[in-house]
Amino acid sequence: DMRRQANETGEAAPIPITVRQLEAIVRLSEALAKMKLSHVATENEVNEAVRLFTVSTMDAARSGINQQVNLTAEMAHEIKQAETQIKRRIPIGNQISEKRLIDDLTRMGMNESIIRRALIIMHQRDEVEYNEKDVLY
Repeated sequence: DMRRQANETGEAAPIPITVRQLEAIVRLSEALAKMKLSHVATENEVNEAVRLFTVSTMDAARSGINQQVNLTAEMAHEIKQAETQIKRRIPIGNQISEKRLIDDLTRMGMNESIIRRALIIMHQRDEVEYNEKDVLY
């Protein structure tokens, strides 16, 4: 529901994080404040901590570090199914927007996070490419 609302308004969809990840952002904010010899983290330190967290999380996802973490046999099977459907929808040399592809596959009942994970894996294997407009080909 939150993602649908974000898509309708054009805003970025909220990404759930764990308590441990939230605590890491707090510790990072505090460390940034201490670097400035301050005992209190301001909004600037929090924003920088969130930026650093986001960049490192996205880098980890792109590099495949998260692929093996908590990957059950069922998830691996679902990812393979998603890859098969993605390949059917993007014939070699053709293009489709990532949003449209994800919308199509979620309407078929596939989980959006599984689809995104499949796209990351396929991108790492150079099976799909992105251009500046998030178009897959």
